[in-house]
Amino acid sequence: MTCTLVPLDPLLTDPIRLQVVSLLEVEQWCWLGYLRYATGLREERLARHLRILREAKYVASAKGADSKGWVRLTPFGEERLGNHLTAMSKLLATSRELMTELHIEEPDWFEAVRKR
Repeated sequence: MTCTLVPLDPLLTDPIRLQVVSLLEVEQWCWLGYLRYATGLREERLARHLRILREAKYVASAKGADSKGWVRLTPFGEERLGNHLTAMSKLLATSRELMTELHIEEPDWFEAVRKR
């Protein structure tokens, strides 16, 4: 068996953006204040990641009647998140298969190290 590369979503390989879209997957519309609290990010840093996601059509944003900023995951963003998570699962499964296939007995010295 050979290990083939699994196509992960390049925008979602960033842990901050993955966390943001994962949080948005749970709520239809999310208040930016909550998103800042949940991620622990400063407003400027969160805004930069949201801009990247918005330009890629992963999220949409709006101002509410209360003048608060709100953001949601678009259907396209939901699809991309689902594809990314599926690809990660396939990567893990492929890696497990490969390591099982290539399993080599532990060298004798490994037991001595483990006993320490």
